[in-house]
Amino acid sequence: MELKSSYQVKVNLLPKKYVVKKTPNWIRILFFTLTVGITLYFLFAYTINDNRIQILTTQIESMTAEIKYLQEQETKLQEIQKQIDVIQKRIDIVRALIASEPDWLKIVNSIGNSMPDDVFLNSADFTGTQITFTGTSHSIFSIAQFIDSLSQYQDLFVNAEFQSLSLKDSLYDFNLVLELKKHES
Repeated sequence: MELKSSYQVKVNLLPKKYVVKKTPNWIRILFFTLTVGITLYFLFAYTINDNRIQILTTQIESMTAEIKYLQEQETKLQEIQKQIDVIQKRIDIVRALIASEPDWLKIVNSIGNSMPDDVFLNSADFTGTQITFTGTSHSIFSIAQFIDSLSQYQDLFVNAEFQSLSLKDSLYDFNLVLELKKHES
């Protein structure tokens, strides 16, 4: 009768002195472990560096897009600055023209405030440096009062001079020249 077993049993019938002891090959195990470890390390490093490279390339692409946008904005701002400079030059020209021109409203207002009730101006000729008046009055004293009142405005007028004074039909006709003070800009 035969004994059947479900295991495979290996029986070594050699004497013990001929049986080779199996010891692990430590050099092979160490080499295999180092190879697997280094391979895993390089795979891990490659994956991390690949992710870093992808992140850096997306950052570079976004920065180049931002640089392009900022360069477009800079050119727009330079064009606007050129327009501002042109407008500023025009403003400076207008300011220079205004500064060199006397304040006619102030001058006419001071003349009107200086006139006595019986002095009437018939005509006036305005130039940049002087005003020439022709007028009439009932009294020579009113004309003198008019000239004296104009002398109060020393910031506007240098002097007032008679060109002519005549008497016609009990009215005094006069010509008066007011020299304007030079306006400093």
